[in-house]
Amino acid sequence: MTIPKRKQVRLVNHVALSMSLLALPYFFIFTHFNLHQAAFYVIHILVLYIISLILNYTHHSYIAGLIQIATQIMFLPFYSVYLGITSGAHLLLVPLSILPYMFFSHDDAKPYLRVSLGIIGLGMVFLWASHMFTLFTPVHIPLYVSRILYTCAFATTVFLVIIEAHIFSLGETRAFRTLMLSKNRQRALIKHADYARLVQNIAHEFKNPLQMLQSTADLKQMEAIDINEFCSSIQYSVERLNRIIQPMLSYMNPFDKYTFKICNLHTIATNVRNLCAIKCQSAGIQISVNCQALNPTIYADSHAVGQVLINLISNSISALAHEPHPSIQLIVTNQLAVLDNKEEMCVAISVHDNGCGMEIKNIEEISIPYESSRKTTLNVGLGMSIVAKTVHDHGGVLDISSEKNNGTTITCWFKCHDASSDAENSEPVT
Repeated sequence: MTIPKRKQVRLVNHVALSMSLLALPYFFIFTHFNLHQAAFYVIHILVLYIISLILNYTHHSYIAGLIQIATQIMFLPFYSVYLGITSGAHLLLVPLSILPYMFFSHDDAKPYLRVSLGIIGLGMVFLWASHMFTLFTPVHIPLYVSRILYTCAFATTVFLVIIEAHIFSLGETRAFRTLMLSKNRQRALIKHADYARLVQNIAHEFKNPLQMLQSTADLKQMEAIDINEFCSSIQYSVERLNRIIQPMLSYMNPFDKYTFKICNLHTIATNVRNLCAIKCQSAGIQISVNCQALNPTIYADSHAVGQVLINLISNSISALAHEPHPSIQLIVTNQLAVLDNKEEMCVAISVHDNGCGMEIKNIEEISIPYESSRKTTLNVGLGMSIVAKTVHDHGGVLDISSEKNNGTTITCWFKCHDASSDAENSEPVT
């Protein structure tokens, strides 16, 4: 746990005030039972705590914390020896040993941490030697007084340990929130970088059709081409621009455009297989669906998930163009996966082909907008970007496993929906 420096002063103040308030009752207890020397040292403790408060307010929080630890390690062994082991004073060494890790958690406070731990170690050695070799004779106090003192010491120890545990818990919660905030900012920066790259590549993709339109218009002004050729050139350019815009609109599709409902991933996979069967058959590709999941239901937009599978199958068909025995398998299974930093039971859909595979650098860039290993008039590099975005929008995760000349397996995990009565509530993908 690392405490921000601006809160270090407040922490040291709280500890000093808490220890002072806890020490006051002991002054009256010692006075009541005529333990005047013990009561006298309580006054010394309070004075040292006041000194630490003054140092803390003058921005010497590390020295103030060191004085508080030294104060306790000086007087706790005394009380344990003076009052006897039955007084329970030694129990307060437990919360004391935790204090250095609270006061000196910053890197620049490591010397203070080592000094404070050394002081505590010496105090414990002194206490052990005093009781082991009876270096000092404890004052005689009645048994019932020892029990009262032990009960007070035990209660004080438990209270301080609970407070320290609470402070550590707050520190861990704050650190977790800071980590999540950093991750969210990192995701936002990555997303903005992707959008910047997307705009840059769109501008490049638009450049060629616009130049063609401009050249055609110039030729028409010069009457160098006839009207039919002029119109055909315009139509071709407009169609090419539409092929660029439509995938972009799908990629930029806002989250609220999805229609979420309980659906059956096996049914979606079967419908997609049926849609792609004719295209696969004409290319000589065998396509099959294998459902091994006991519960294939998910909460998703069935059309969007179906489009994901269509895009993946289209990529597989392209990769199988020169394979002697091409095949595509859609495998539905139940697997454990980590979603949003939490292990969940998921429905996984894997699209496996025995095609040409991909190199590692292509796998790393495959979901970047307008990055594609194949550039044609029908593909402008947004297919896998749309797949990755759709899976992410559904709270799922995507994994790509591929090896050059050994095929590709792309797996999407979606959180399993425990609603067996609605498992068949799925529509065909169109």
